[in-house]
Amino acid sequence: MTILTRRRTVATLSGLGGLLVLTALVALRLGAEPIPFERLVAILTGWYTPASASDMSETIVLQVRAPRVVLAGLVGATLGLTGAVLQSILRNPLAEPHLIGVSSGAALGVILAGLWPIEHALAGATATWSFAFAGGVCALIALHRLSSVNGRIRPETLVLAGVVLNGTLSAVILFLTSYIDPARVFGRVVWLMGNISSVEPGTLGLIGPVLAAGMGWLCLQGRSLTVMTLGADTAHALGIRAETLTRSSLVVSALMLGLAVSVSGMIGFVGILTPHILRRVIGSDYRLLLPASTLGGAFFLIVADTVARVALAPTELPVGVITALCGGPFFLWLLAKQRKLVTA
Repeated sequence: MTILTRRRTVATLSGLGGLLVLTALVALRLGAEPIPFERLVAILTGWYTPASASDMSETIVLQVRAPRVVLAGLVGATLGLTGAVLQSILRNPLAEPHLIGVSSGAALGVILAGLWPIEHALAGATATWSFAFAGGVCALIALHRLSSVNGRIRPETLVLAGVVLNGTLSAVILFLTSYIDPARVFGRVVWLMGNISSVEPGTLGLIGPVLAAGMGWLCLQGRSLTVMTLGADTAHALGIRAETLTRSSLVVSALMLGLAVSVSGMIGFVGILTPHILRRVIGSDYRLLLPASTLGGAFFLIVADTVARVALAPTELPVGVITALCGGPFFLWLLAKQRKLVTA
């Protein structure tokens, strides 16, 4: 095992942070109307003067693309981080929010919240986020009950239980959408596939601090979560309150996933692809893996959303399609690898 040093931590996170910033700048440039790099820098620094009244470069960058890039970064960071946390707590490398039904539970909460129209925007958003959080927590509780024996999670049944739960919840979501409001079926299906659309700055101002606080708290649990991969008994022997850590981490993860799903729909495979690739590069020490997965998830989803915007322009693909095309084969490879380890 590679020893984790401060120098290695700073170098890794600085490299990932620099890559994330560079990726965000490229994403701001690309689109139906490409923005030259010099003009982009001038806009971001406040020194840009429009050449004519028809010059919409500043509006495109600051009001259309920038909020979308920020939202993609927040959602990607949330998915990457919570994927790594769930893999540690559930002791299963195949655990991922979308695959095991947590995102579906949060999405069902969003659908249920939409059944009761609320006129005040802030109250409506609060209700949506509350229902999404409750749906994610209920999905986690159901998953725990389905995949555990005598209070202990059985990793070999976790993925199967998650797939069944995910399929059931997705069916309920489609039924509610088509039965109650058939005119919105197509829009809901696109949302369920994952869709990072432009978001109001006020919404980002509300969910951003909550997600950032959750990320900070989870990253501070890196040492304890590293020990948790050895099992609850070992963690308890080393002075870690395993049950308390498990419950609090799952609640914080469910809250973050509920917020993310409420604004972006169900985006899969970010939480399994990002931690696994980073684990192979930087090791399994969660003190470094958690913040690295946060930055890596943000990087991956910004890239995926940019591809979704420009690949078939002016037609825009749901970002969930891009992440599935990348993560689906990777998940199958991991599943085959796990099968070989079990049968060996």
